[in-house]
Amino acid sequence: MEDSYRSFPMLDLEELQEGKYEEKGEKRRREIRGSRPS
Repeated sequence: MEDSYRSFPMLDLEELQEGKYEEKGEKRRREIRGSRPS
């Protein structure tokens, strides 16, 4: 896990902790599935 976190710069690490990357991943997967979040 530590190696994965080290791959991200400090700013990205902060965003990661806030879950912004998760939201982007979710939206991307939903777009591929073709279902839009309300």
